[in-house]
Parts: sequence; C-alpha cells; structure tokens
Amino acid sequence: MNLKETLTGIAQRYGYKLTEFSPELFGLDVSLKQQDGSFRYQYAYIRPEQPEGARKKIYISSTCGVYNNSINFYNILKENAYCNFTTITIGSRKNKEGVPEEVIMVQAAPLEEFLTNELLDYIIFEAAFNADYLEKTYFGGDAN
Repeated sequence: MNLKETLTGIAQRYGYKLTEFSPELFGLDVSLKQQDGSFRYQYAYIRPEQPEGARKKIYISSTCGVYNNSINFYNILKENAYCNFTTITIGSRKNKEGVPEEVIMVQAAPLEEFLTNELLDYIIFEAAFNADYLEKTYFGGDAN
C-alpha cells in the first residue's frame, strides 16, 4: 500500500486537510457533520510501524483529551463497546510547551497486508469519530 497516495485519495474524496509531517507521518483533519448541520473537526495521525521481526502495521491515533484523576475512566472504558476496529487507551505525548503528558486517545494498528483503501478509510473515520465523541462527552470541548 502506498500510504501517501491512499491518504491523499481519502482527503480529496471528503475534503479533509492532509498534512505530511515527515515522509512516514501524516495527519488528517477529519470533518464530522453534527445533527444540527454544523461540523466538528478531529485530527487523526497515521503512520506505518514495523518493529524488527514483526509485520507492518498502519498505526492510527486520535486524541480525546489530557488524562487527569477527575475523569470517569469507568464510563470511558465502557465506551469501548462501540469500537469496531479501534480501542480507547492512554498514550504519551508532549504538549505545545514540550512537557510530557498522558492523554486518552482512540487508536488502531491494523496489519497492512489485510488493509484495503476502503477499510483504512473506515478505520480512520472511526478513530476520529470516537475520539471526538469522547472529547465532547468527557472533556467538554473541541481541542483535538
């Protein structure tokens, strides 16, 4: 799979903004139409990943919000029931000031050999949709 070509096609099909951060790291700004006709936007990161001796995966992640002790993690974990190809997890990143922080995110890592362009499109949308829902429901905003 030519990841850049596939993501360019997805971006063009839906009018998403595609950013290439490096030759193997991409971002899609996924537009999500709301019931009132307005749009929310959720960023999804996509990159190939192949640890030595392992099969190649396409890693997809979308951030919901910064982890803190007041989050109802029980309810967030129950939201996993609505995930088909994705899962909700805690990951690490650096914030805008370069300070490490833990975040709640939705991620997937399908094996490339089983992916079609259509399935990758679906998984990216699912990651963005679920992350946006969690962000709106548990973090009260639209920052990611």
